[in-house]
Amino acid sequence: MGTLHWNYQRFFPYHHGPCWSIEIKPKAGYRATSPLVSPRRRAKYRFPRFQILQQLAWEGHIRKGWMSSSQRRIPPSLYSPLDLFSMDITRIHRALQDLLKTPQNNLKIWRDETQILGVGCETKDIHHNMQGILSIVQEILWTEDLLPRIKQLQTLDILDADGAVLVYEHLVRLCNGSNNLAESLLDDIPQDLCLPHWHHQKQHLEASPFHLPPNGCHSLDRLLELYHRFQEPLSVWLSDLPGNSSEKKMDSIQKACVECVLSLSEDACLYLLRNWLLSLVMCDVSVFVTICPQTETLGVVPHERTWKVVQRQQEAAPGIITSGEVSWRYTIKVVDCERKPSRKLQGRGKAEEAIELFVPP
Repeated sequence: MGTLHWNYQRFFPYHHGPCWSIEIKPKAGYRATSPLVSPRRRAKYRFPRFQILQQLAWEGHIRKGWMSSSQRRIPPSLYSPLDLFSMDITRIHRALQDLLKTPQNNLKIWRDETQILGVGCETKDIHHNMQGILSIVQEILWTEDLLPRIKQLQTLDILDADGAVLVYEHLVRLCNGSNNLAESLLDDIPQDLCLPHWHHQKQHLEASPFHLPPNGCHSLDRLLELYHRFQEPLSVWLSDLPGNSSEKKMDSIQKACVECVLSLSEDACLYLLRNWLLSLVMCDVSVFVTICPQTETLGVVPHERTWKVVQRQQEAAPGIITSGEVSWRYTIKVVDCERKPSRKLQGRGKAEEAIELFVPP
């Protein structure tokens, strides 16, 4: 079973040959579904956020944090997080191949302690040699349940960034205009809140680890009801059928949702924003797959082999993947799970404005 680790310590005690470490930053594996998305940014409904930001970076509208000072633009990646999170083996294969073509900061590979692919690495002409390694990774990702668990927490985002900004601004007003007080409340999460409470969560937020507002909130209930109602006109709008009038319904529900936000209680604001911040963490994690031959070998991995996981990873034992007589051990972990500070919300509204520059391909 894939596990989420809040503090990652690199280790692999079963070392009988070259040890390969593959880091993947999967990004957000879903499209926006929130009725609070600004009507000017409805491209979020049609395109994954990763694709939108890739094009904006290519056109020079935004800069990625990992870009060097001399880089003004970057070739856009063909990788789609929707493929990786699909749990369809063919689409997972395509996602890994697209990452291999343009790894950027989303794919890094080490052989023992030497990085051979990804940002900060100049090694060339290794793509063919990586096919065998990626065929192992592909089977592990498809077999383990880690990606679905990450996506389950990602989809706690029922606000989108546009809605999160609106809820945050309302929380600040409830705190008498104090950003510091609002952020202090958001960041103050007692340990007993971070426990599973799926049995009494609201629809669409079943995976939330946070308690619902203790005194209830009619506006929160209404907002969640509108979120559910919004999915039908959104689906029709995305179908591009002739005579499609669903956009008017979307506008009407969006307006009603904004009115709900303006009457949320303080506890309801904290509940929604904590879920959104948790989703943000899950959209920015790294998945580390470490593999090593189980027996003495040169570690050469022919790419034409067919692999099968015969023992999934356990809490205290690595997984085992085999092909014929060849056997490798593996671990799969999540890193970079640190909680996002709520101060990130202060500049988020301005950052989202760049999405209005996105022109669909």
